[in-house]
Amino acid sequence: MKFHNIIPVICLSFFMVAAHPYESAAMLVGPIMFDEHKNVQDTHLKLNGAGLKKFINFKVVAVGFYLPQGTPARNSLTNIPKHLEVVYLLNVPKAELDHETERGIESNVNEAEFIKLRSRINQMNSYYQDVRKGDRIGVSYLPDVGTIVSFNGQVQGIVKGADFAQAFFSIWVGDNPVDKLMKRRLLGV
Repeated sequence: MKFHNIIPVICLSFFMVAAHPYESAAMLVGPIMFDEHKNVQDTHLKLNGAGLKKFINFKVVAVGFYLPQGTPARNSLTNIPKHLEVVYLLNVPKAELDHETERGIESNVNEAEFIKLRSRINQMNSYYQDVRKGDRIGVSYLPDVGTIVSFNGQVQGIVKGADFAQAFFSIWVGDNPVDKLMKRRLLGV
C-alpha cells in the first residue's frame, strides 16, 4: 500500500472512533475495571454509570450501576432489574456498613416506611461482613426474586419486596443520595 492511499484509511478509522467515543468493553474507575455488561440470573444488564467515592483524600469505594439497556435515568428506582457493584478500596468494618445502610435508607423514606422496612434492613445488614481492600459487594434486584446480596461473587441472601429495593438503591440514586456527584455518575447524567 502506498503512503498516499493510507491517509483515507487513517481518516476513516479516526471518524469511526470519534463517532462512538463511549462504546467500550469496560469502564475504568480509579483502579477498578467494571464490565460493560452483567448477567444476573439470566437477566442482561448494561453498565449505566460508575464513579469513585472519596473521603478527604482517601478513595473509599468504586461503584458501578447496571440497568436494562436503554432505561432512562428517571426510571432507575422503578420495579425493574438493576445491579449495584461496590468495590472497596479500604478496609471497612461490618458495623460501619450496617450504620451507613440504615442511615442511607432513613434519609430517603418517611418514618412510617422506615418502620415498615426495619426488619428487612436488619436482614440486609445480617448479610454484611467486614470488608477488606478489593472486596466486592454486589446488590441485584429482580422483580420476581427480590434484592440479592453477594460478597465476592457468593450469594449471601435475598431480601424480598420492591419497596425494600427502592429504599436500598435510593442510598445511591435517590433524592438524598450518599453523594450527589456519585448519583449523577451512576445515572450517566
